[in-house]
Amino acid sequence: MKLETFDRTNKYRKAVPFGSGLILPRHPHTGVDIITNKTMDGNNMKVEHSQIQIEQDLQKNPYRIFVHSFWHQVIDIKDQWADTGEWWAGTSEKMFYRLQLDTGQVMEIYQDLMTHEWWLYKVCD
Repeated sequence: MKLETFDRTNKYRKAVPFGSGLILPRHPHTGVDIITNKTMDGNNMKVEHSQIQIEQDLQKNPYRIFVHSFWHQVIDIKDQWADTGEWWAGTSEKMFYRLQLDTGQVMEIYQDLMTHEWWLYKVCD
């Protein structure tokens, strides 16, 4: 049986034998396994795509988030990255943030840079 994955030496897709010892690819910014959707500490990232409200600080970073009917304080911005999207399909650029909230929960959100709307993308179980 073969498993399609990335070869770290050339970063192109190729078929490799299952159990060959190659490490499955992780997202370069979040560390989330692209195949299993698990974080490096073994937690699952659940996709939960819904529009949210954000309050921003002077540097335009989120500092409060209104999600699941409650306002939550952002304790830490763990990571931030830009995604150009599928430009050939007409999708707009997005700015992603991986946040830790005052509840201890970790989630990924993004702002659509064309519409300026904020979206909840993933929540860590």
